[in-house]
Amino acid sequence: MPMGKASGQKINFEKSKVFFSANTPPSRRKIPLHSFNLAMLWKQGWRFISNKDTMVFKVFKAKYFPKEDFLDANLRKNPSYVWHSIYASLVAMRQGMKWRIGNR
Repeated sequence: MPMGKASGQKINFEKSKVFFSANTPPSRRKIPLHSFNLAMLWKQGWRFISNKDTMVFKVFKAKYFPKEDFLDANLRKNPSYVWHSIYASLVAMRQGMKWRIGNR
C-alpha cells in the first residue's frame, strides 16, 4: 500500500478512489494536491471576506493589509508562510471572481 507523508501525517493513496468516479480510469486517479491545497486556501480567503469580525481576520488585517481591503492586499516584505499561502489563493480569487448584476 503506497503511503506519502504530509505534515507528519501519512496519506493513504489507496483510498484516493473516494475522490473519483468508478468510471474514471486508474491512470487518471491521481490526487491534484496543489489544486486541492489552493482550494482550501481559497476557502480561508472567502472566510476573510465574509467574516470580518473574527480574531484571525483582525490580526491579519492589522499586520498585512491595514489600509486596504482584503481583495486589494499586496504581498509585502517578509510575509509569514501562512500569509504567503493565503495570498496565493487571493491571486486565484481575483482571477476567478466576477461581479454579477441582477438576481441570477
